[in-house]
Amino acid sequence: MNIVSTQSYEILFSNNRDKYYFIILKNNPGRDFFLANISKDKIIDIEAKESSLSETELIKRSGFLKKLKEKKIEAYYLNSLSSSPLDKWAKKNKIKLLSPTWALQKKLEDKIFFDKLLKKNKVSSPFSVIPKKEKDIESITKFPGVVQVPYSHGSQGTFLVKDKKEIFELLKNKKMKFPFLYREFIKGLPVGVTLLLSKKEMIFSSIRGQAIMLDSKNTNKYLGIQWMKTSEFKKEGIKNLNKTLISMGKVLQKLKLYGTASIDLIIRDNDVFVIECNPRLSLSSIQMSQRKELIHGYDFNEEFIKGLFGHKLSANKPFVPNTTYEGCTLDLDFFENKLSGKKTKRVHKIGMYKIKNGTLQYLSDKMKDFKNKDIIFVDHKLEKNVVLSPKDDYGMVISHHPVVKIEHGTFSIKDKNKILAGIEKLLLSNTK
Repeated sequence: MNIVSTQSYEILFSNNRDKYYFIILKNNPGRDFFLANISKDKIIDIEAKESSLSETELIKRSGFLKKLKEKKIEAYYLNSLSSSPLDKWAKKNKIKLLSPTWALQKKLEDKIFFDKLLKKNKVSSPFSVIPKKEKDIESITKFPGVVQVPYSHGSQGTFLVKDKKEIFELLKNKKMKFPFLYREFIKGLPVGVTLLLSKKEMIFSSIRGQAIMLDSKNTNKYLGIQWMKTSEFKKEGIKNLNKTLISMGKVLQKLKLYGTASIDLIIRDNDVFVIECNPRLSLSSIQMSQRKELIHGYDFNEEFIKGLFGHKLSANKPFVPNTTYEGCTLDLDFFENKLSGKKTKRVHKIGMYKIKNGTLQYLSDKMKDFKNKDIIFVDHKLEKNVVLSPKDDYGMVISHHPVVKIEHGTFSIKDKNKILAGIEKLLLSNTK
């Protein structure tokens, strides 16, 4: 079967990249990196003034479908959420979307729907209230708490509140409206686990920490994810985690969600609380593709695709593997406060970098170099001579070394961390 993706790093970082086709925009900053690692016959070039386009935008382009037909493409591997237009386009043109349906994704992305789903199926989760009008706020007694609008993404639409007064202030300032989800704030370690799902089988990934810094100013700072040694958790905690994830997996299978789902949880002592479900690829997917030990030794993309086609997975492994890898994927939007308002005078190359004397130095655009544990991968979406804003996608960095330390259930950035310092210096050197 001929499968295409839009510059998917999940596929590019896997050992099976030569099996797939790649859609590449001629003005995209990552174009040269993909061309250096993929044979020309697997490239579908797209002429566009833009440096990036979503799949929903791509299907509207003149000649796009013709290019897919020329390569006899039968399935489209989506990098993000699907959409109603994508679903209709795929059905009309008999192309299989490698993604859950938009209707199901939309339901699970709705924080209110998901909270009700957890309660209905008795999956362990924090105390919650869904206020529909002002008097409902009076029933909230457990503080501090987290307020979320139904379709919050990342740090947007999520607020930490200390009391009822702060909830009313958010409403007054129109940062949210009724209905919304209120959850008790559980002080513990925020973690994530990816579930690969078919009709009957499940495979769980290793545990990763969600490096999220909440402060008293209602600001969520998301640094990214960091994989954690399984031995850092007590046996009782792992037992409860597996039990909770099995319950969650069965709920998703009943909803006919196959493929992949990223589950966010809080672990407090040995207690486990489910927070969110992201029914799509996530920031952690690339490292799972590259490092099979994070997914019980199986190929992430192969199992993902099997699930979406309704085939059996290679195994049924409904438990987190015992791993020691501590690499991380960082979201460079973390640096937006230092970069916003600055103008790019040049942009760094996408590819492999080495750290020398506290500075990141470009090494190559070859995938083979990433096998070296001291090499990091740097990606970005930035263009030359552009004034940066908080809305820009600054990119990501993948490292085989940890960047944050975890103490007493909280994350903190390591003092004088050479990776973060090197990234900051690189980004600032390209602006004026």
